[in-house]
Parts: sequence; structure tokens; C-alpha cells
Amino acid sequence: MSNSKTKLPQVSRTKCSESHAVTTARPMDSGGDKNLTRKRSHQSKNLHLKIATYNVRTLSSESKLLELEEELKNINWDIIALCEVRQKGESWKTLKSGHALYHVGESDRLIGGVGFIVNKRHTEKIEKVKSISTRVAYLVLKLSTRHSLKIVQSYAPTSAHTDEEVEIFYNDLKTALEDTHTHFTIVCGDFNAKVGLKSDAAEISLGNFGSGTRNHRGESLLHFLLENNLYLMNSFFYKKLGRRWTWISPDGNTKNEIDYIISDKKSIIHDVTVLNRISIGSDHRMVRATVRINLDEERYRMTKRKTTNKWQNPENPEEFKQKITRLLKETTPQSTNIEELNNQITNSILEATKTCCPKQRIENKLTQHTKALMYNRREKQKEENVSIIEIRQLNKDI
Repeated sequence: MSNSKTKLPQVSRTKCSESHAVTTARPMDSGGDKNLTRKRSHQSKNLHLKIATYNVRTLSSESKLLELEEELKNINWDIIALCEVRQKGESWKTLKSGHALYHVGESDRLIGGVGFIVNKRHTEKIEKVKSISTRVAYLVLKLSTRHSLKIVQSYAPTSAHTDEEVEIFYNDLKTALEDTHTHFTIVCGDFNAKVGLKSDAAEISLGNFGSGTRNHRGESLLHFLLENNLYLMNSFFYKKLGRRWTWISPDGNTKNEIDYIISDKKSIIHDVTVLNRISIGSDHRMVRATVRINLDEERYRMTKRKTTNKWQNPENPEEFKQKITRLLKETTPQSTNIEELNNQITNSILEATKTCCPKQRIENKLTQHTKALMYNRREKQKEENVSIIEIRQLNKDI
């Protein structure tokens, strides 16, 4: 297939370890009916996207790329994040179909690498593409004048690699998260980690669903999620076990869930599913998320005033202390149960707060000295033989 290559700034690189950004040029508005423009703008405030991750195992040949494009005709998709593209160097090109392909890999060998296929509907909305390493890259999709979505693609080292290499991978992933601020962030890819089921209520990054048991690499992934306030969205949607696994062993006997879609906001992900309809000879299955973003609602969340009641210090700390002491003495513990004792202490503090702490603290912007000067001015103005010079001096002092 003959592909028309699109040259973009800073896409080539001399070393794979270096980070480079690709910024697309967006065409200017060609004009037209203003009412149509407004209508499109209003419709675009409710966005529906299909974002998927897929370990293709290889796209090193033109035939494999053609095969993938043909398979994508069978599903709805907007952006496909790729693992193991196995193409040399870093490149962004427009395919014959009109879709765009970005990839980054080793400069001297066909191994590993990550990338993206962007549907031609969205190529003009890509603001930035950047590689952190041959295992981590991200793109930024412009959603509106205020909102952008960052999609980070990851390919973690396998169990054959050392823990030091895994640590480097997570450092690169952390860099990708911090590198360009966007309102929404999705992280996806092949993490080569089994997270399994939620085992503790403190594991808030996990939902109630999963498969298999957690391994050491799964612990590392969960720790990273908790540390960065991220959510493993596969675990928030019930699926039958046959629709959870994402990798199958060569002998067909072992099936694991190791490809994930992760988000910093649970509300934008409405489904995560494993697709059987895509097959180009890979031992992985595609994982696709349904993303829905209501920009009107997000804008309201950003602009609304927070009405949470902040703690107000008691006007008389000694009185507050005595009130709590008296309430605790009046409350005779009925048992030694820790929950009941905690409730009694909490209720005593809340009752003392109602009495001794102001509901709303009024900030005094005028000092006592200024108030005294204002009082003197009022009294002076009542005098019959007041000097205008004295009044002016008081005004100046105030």
C-alpha cells in the first residue's frame, strides 16, 4: 500500500530515549453560515468516543497494517492505542484510508514500540503527540476551547524483565501523566500485570469485578493507581469471565486479564468491553471503552461555588473545652464498644461546636483604630464650630 506521509515538526529523533512532541497544524475556519456553526458547537458539547487498546504483536509489514484497517471496519472506533507495533523510529503518517498512524519504536530493530491509529474524523483535533520512551507515548485530543483529553498508551515489561526495568516504566508513565495538563486523562495498554479482584475496601482504585488472582506486578500497578488517584475501569463493569480475559497462552490453556483502560475520572467511562470481532493473529484481544463527556456539566462543575462548611475556630476556646468536658461527664458509657464510645465523643464535640463556634465568621476589614477615627469624625461633624481642617485631617487618617 502506498501511504502518503505527512511531515510534522519534531517527529524524527536520534535517540529512542529522548522525548519529542508532534504538534499538528489545524486549518482555519473556512467561514459559512453562522447559524450552522453555532449548531455544530452546541451539538459537540455532548461527546461520545470509542477508545480502545490493542496489542497487535506486529505491524512491521504493510500487509499487517492493511489487515488491521480491514478489521477495524467491523467495529465503531475513534482512537486505537497500539502495543508492539514493531516499527523502527518515530513517525506520523496519513494512511490511504485517511486515518492517521503514529508509532515510536527502537531505532535499530523491529521490537516493542507503541502507537495510535486516529480516525480521520479526529485528525484535525489532535493537538499534540509525544513519546516518553518506546514503551510510553501520549496524544492530546482537543474537545472544546476549554477541554482536552490526554490518552496515554503503555506497554509494560513482561515477567522476563527485571524489577528495575518495571520501575523505569512506571517513572516514564508518571512523566506522561504530569507532562501536559488536560481536563481528562485516560491511560491504557498492556500492563503485563494481573490485578485480580478487590481484596480490601482501601483499594478504591478498583471496582467490584475482576478475574484471576493478583501477582507481584499487579501489586505494582495497583500501588501506582492509588498513588496517582486513577481508576482501573475494567473492574467497574460486570462481564462474564469469558469476556474478561485479554491474553491467551500459545497452548491455549492460560487466559489472563492484563490489558486495561484506566481513567482519572470514573464518570466519563460508561463501559469497558473485550472485543472478539478483531483478529489479526495476535494473542491479545482488543479492549474498548465507551467514553461520554457532557461538556456543559463539566463546565458547571468547574464554575460553581463550593458550599462546604469550613471549620470555624471557637470564639472562646476555654469555654469550648469546658463544654466538651461537661458533656462527656454527663454521658455515661453504656458499654466498652469502641463504636459507641466514638459516637459519644463525636456527638459531644458537635454539640459544643453548635454552641461555641460561630456559624459564619465575618471578616473585620477595619481595625479598631480606624473605627475609633470614624467615630471621632462623626462626633466632630455634630459640633457647630467644627473646623474643616480637622475633618480633612480625619479623612486623611482614615
